[in-house]
Amino acid sequence: MDFGIELPTYMNVSVDANDPAAEENYYQWKFYSLIMRQTQGVPCGFQCIRFEYCYQVQVDNDTRVLSDQYINGNEIKNQTVGRTYIYTYGNPYIEVAQLSISREAYQFWTRYQDQLTRTGGVLDPLPSSIKGNVFNANNDADFALGYFSASSVYRKKIILIPHGITEYLLDISARSHIPPGPNSCFEYYPNALAYPDGRYPPPPPGWENAEQIKVYW
Repeated sequence: MDFGIELPTYMNVSVDANDPAAEENYYQWKFYSLIMRQTQGVPCGFQCIRFEYCYQVQVDNDTRVLSDQYINGNEIKNQTVGRTYIYTYGNPYIEVAQLSISREAYQFWTRYQDQLTRTGGVLDPLPSSIKGNVFNANNDADFALGYFSASSVYRKKIILIPHGITEYLLDISARSHIPPGPNSCFEYYPNALAYPDGRYPPPPPGWENAEQIKVYW
């Protein structure tokens, strides 16, 4: 976990995995989380507030790929697969997808990542065109930026239980993001899950049997 004034508190999520020996493997990871968000809620009478909390879907769009060129047959350790933020008290619900991709897909996403991380410095790699396998059906020389592939996928759902996050840290890094005025949480935040009761959102469906992992500050 990390703490900053400008950004809310966040957790970097990493995985360990076993790489099969005697074969060439390329991996890609996709990550999304359901995080608790908070508004001032909607008044519903004397000392009554509804729709103060909700779960918001956040998709980590960073490109995360790996070749087993230097680790073939060994364990993949502490591979970062995503980041989930903490805006108020609540357990993030996360899903990690591990994809087995082709060499060509790996090369495409590596070049794409290199272009995104260019800073304009003298040590940057030379710019080059990125050509995937998506093109205009009427002109096979007209390529779009993208790569279509099929792969095997292993998915795992986890419930993270943060410990040691104090009211003080939340007030500094997270609760400054709570909007002023009465607002329904799931109507205010994009991609938030609606719920009818209004008191407190139930756990999102699909994580009933998910593993729980305690995370300490």
